[in-house]
Amino acid sequence: MKILFYGDSNTYGYDPRGPVPGRYDEKKIWPMIAGDCIADSEVFIEALNGRRLPSSDFDFEVIFAAIDRCEEVDVLGIMLGTNDYICSLMPEPDVVAAKMEDVIKKIKAKYPDLRILLIAPPPVKTATVCGMQKYDTTDGRLSKAYEKTAEKMGTYFFDAAKEPLSMAFDGVHLSEDGHRQLGRRIGEYIESKLQKD
Repeated sequence: MKILFYGDSNTYGYDPRGPVPGRYDEKKIWPMIAGDCIADSEVFIEALNGRRLPSSDFDFEVIFAAIDRCEEVDVLGIMLGTNDYICSLMPEPDVVAAKMEDVIKKIKAKYPDLRILLIAPPPVKTATVCGMQKYDTTDGRLSKAYEKTAEKMGTYFFDAAKEPLSMAFDGVHLSEDGHRQLGRRIGEYIESKLQKD
């Protein structure tokens, strides 16, 4: 099974620690850990710090090119939306979910046989930061909106916001433990759900 994980800094493995932020060891980021839990799998990662949901023709060409590079990828796991939410002046879960729905529609139109796993991102924990309360997603509204999108679009769905994940000090990025926890859970989900279909 060929699996492409497409996402932002939390899929890239961004490490916010230290005077110069960097990246966790690639073997310790959640997509690679997930792959270790899935029999006969080959994992590809296309991730970029700050990435938002595709909206322009160029954005879609980027994701289409990533899919094509994998040569007949079986599963696309997509975890995006955090940056769309926290970079909005007035963040609304339904607006972000609607953008995700449009993304899935376009991917399905071009790759009708591709199985899509929509992953609701880990929660952003900013409720205690002055002026940042509106960007906190621990209320679950964003993941619930994503779940409705997955049901509507007929995709697989994994809610990372419901997992007790360890987060870094900034409340936005996964810690090393968080990557290990998420990788194992997503690997178990794919092994139990998608390997059988």
